Formats: sequence, C-alpha cells, structure tokens
Amino acid sequence: MVNIGKHDRGAFDREDRITANSNSLKKNVTAKEAEDFSRSHNGSELIIKNDDGTYSVYKLEVSEDGKKILNSDFTDDNISLSSDIAKKFTNGKKAYIMTDDNVIRTLEIEGIDLIGLEQEFVSFKLNTKLEDLDGIETKSKNDIVGNINGNIKIDRKFLEHLFAQAEKDMGIGISFKYNEASNKYTITLSKGVRLGDIELKMNGSGIDLSVDAGLAVDLATGLINYNPINMIMGNEINAEAIVKNLIQNYLVKEIGLKATSKSSNSLRLEADFTNGSLIKTIPVGDMNIKLEQINANKDKTSFSIDTNGNLVINLDAEIIGSSDTRASKASQRDAEGTDKLKTNIKGKVINDFSLELESDSELELKVTSDEKSELSKRIKSITSRNIGLEGEVEVKDVKTKLKVDSDGNIKLGEKTSGKIVGKILM
Repeated sequence: MVNIGKHDRGAFDREDRITANSNSLKKNVTAKEAEDFSRSHNGSELIIKNDDGTYSVYKLEVSEDGKKILNSDFTDDNISLSSDIAKKFTNGKKAYIMTDDNVIRTLEIEGIDLIGLEQEFVSFKLNTKLEDLDGIETKSKNDIVGNINGNIKIDRKFLEHLFAQAEKDMGIGISFKYNEASNKYTITLSKGVRLGDIELKMNGSGIDLSVDAGLAVDLATGLINYNPINMIMGNEINAEAIVKNLIQNYLVKEIGLKATSKSSNSLRLEADFTNGSLIKTIPVGDMNIKLEQINANKDKTSFSIDTNGNLVINLDAEIIGSSDTRASKASQRDAEGTDKLKTNIKGKVINDFSLELESDSELELKVTSDEKSELSKRIKSITSRNIGLEGEVEVKDVKTKLKVDSDGNIKLGEKTSGKIVGKILM
C-alpha cells in the first residue's frame, strides 16, 4: 500500500489514512480510457500520468471502512496530502484523484478540480512575420526581428492553480473570483480574518492592479524589493511581502507580464512573455527562436475576461529574438536583403505543464553564390532535402510538431519537409 494522505472531517470524525493499492486496476491507457473506467468504478481512484503520456489507475482506500472521499472534502480542507505522490509510482509524472462523486482533482495541491485529465491551462494561435538580419545560414543572438499577433487564452483553472499553490506556499487564505460584466478579477487575502483585496481590472492593452489601502502596501518602488522571507511571524503578518510575492511570483512570472508602478497601491501589468513560463520560443523549421524582447502595440493589444472567467489576450507586438542565444550578436544585415520567415503557430499547455506545438512556416530567401554551401546545409535541416539553391527562393509548407514535457525535454513529432520554389542547382 502507498501512503497518499489523511482524511479528517473535524471534531466528530477521526483522522483516517488514505492509501493506494500498489497493483494497478488499469495500466498504460489513454486519458479517456482512464477517465471512463474511473467514473464507472465504485469508490475513488488514484490516476497516475506516466512519463510516456499514458495513464495508470489504482484503487484508493480509507482506513475507516465505508468512508468516502468527496470533492467537498477538498474544498472544506478535510484532506491533507503527502508530498510527491506521483514519484511513489514507477515512471509517475503527475497524480490525480477521481473522487467518489466523480470529480477529477490534481494531487500536488489540495485546491484545484479539473474538467478532464487533459484539460488545457493555456491555448494560443499566433502568426509571425519575421526577418533574419544576417540570413538563416547564420545563427546569432538578436538576429530575428518582426511582428507577432494572435490570440492567447489562459484558462481560469490555471489561475486557480496559481493561487492554490500560493496559498499553500505562503500559508494564507486566497479566494479568487471573476466578474465578466466589470471585466475584473478579485483576489481576497485572509489569515483567520480578512486582510484585504487585490483587484485586477482589464483595461485596454493591459491590467490595472490595485491593492486595498488597508493592506498598507507600497508599490511605488515596484516589485524588485519583495521579501518572501518571514511573511508570517507569530501573529505578525508582513502584508507587503505577501502581496509583492504573490504578484511577482504567481502573476508576473508565471503568466509572462511586466509590472510598472502607477502609485503606492497600484501597478500596470502588460504582456512580456520573455520573462514568463508559458511562451518562450517560436519554432520555425529547424530553429527554436528564443524571445528576447516584446513590445506590444497598445492600440492593437487587449486583455479581457470571457464568460467562463478565462483571461483572453489579443496580442500584437514587435519582437526581437535569437536563433542561438549562445552565439555572438548579429552584427550586420545581409547585403542582398534579409531572409523573411512567416509562421502560423497553434499550441496548448496541458495541466501538467507539458507543451504541444504545431507550426506551419514559409521562408523567403535571397541566396548569393558565397552562401550556397552553408545555406544548403540549413535547407537540408529544414526540409530534409539535399539540394543547392541560388537567387530568390521560397520554401513553403514546412510543418513541424513538437512536445515539451514538464521538465523541458523536447520531443520532435511529425515533420513535413515543404515545397521549394526558385532556382535549384542539382
């Protein structure tokens, strides 16, 4: 038996152990198969996502015979979990529970339920029009410039996850509500009693963040001086450290925002995915372009909240990126003109923080005689074709699929080599 945690409903209930039978009921099945089986099976089940993307299902047991594990037991704080549950199982990457009343919850923290095992935290469709200043035959730092635009949806469940994690990390109560009509989120902080609210109001190209005056927080100096140490010492609560830590580490850093002070109790938050964990690279053929700078066009970028409480960002921005962050900085433009790259990207971040991307790219190249040799190597890497090129060349329909697991490991999937239009030297 594997220890999962404890179950205690209070004064008139004893504390009981929650364990999982180490013999699986189902092994290496799909998400749908794991869900369907667990919903049809009596009792509650532990579901482990394996490192190969499959799922295994285990029976959960409570030491008090007949005692059920309900979704309300999590929302009422009746459950305390042991740490690193997934790691207790061979090849385990993430742990879930299907409660007796058929609600799926994650088991890293007690505070979040999901619609399904593969629920998306973030989805996006982006279009890029870029130029490679020193040509695609050369990989450099800051060699990619251009525009990125499209739609990014950050699911409400992702925000709930962030605040549930912050609640656990900081030892305070955090409630999170949204109001579509007023286009704002309200975060209420508590520690035995209500401490105050943080309001996030969607406003044009960003978010206006304001903090209750009663929290006595000074945001005029920005977030750089936040101190997460000693946030709570006995009965003393350092509200400023709590608020700044919450904003910096669970909003700005995780979503990919930049904060600018407006007053002692307000900030302006705007898109800056270069510092976030959601969108770090743009795949183009054999390149993963690292975003270095994003400057949103304020008249074409908007933040809003949809009917389900999801954060929707319509982005239009000028960017600077690098085809190789470890290389020297691009020093000059190609004399014959820059190479152009267009890419349509569709992607999603699953609730285990794995990333799936599909890209469809088009390249417009100007190939001089002294570039033929090096560029042929790059074209082979992009299209899998060993050919020589010269003059003006278009490479279309270069399609790539890739997955990045929660540890950052990249796995290339299906790749379409594309069509080449131009002068081909056999």
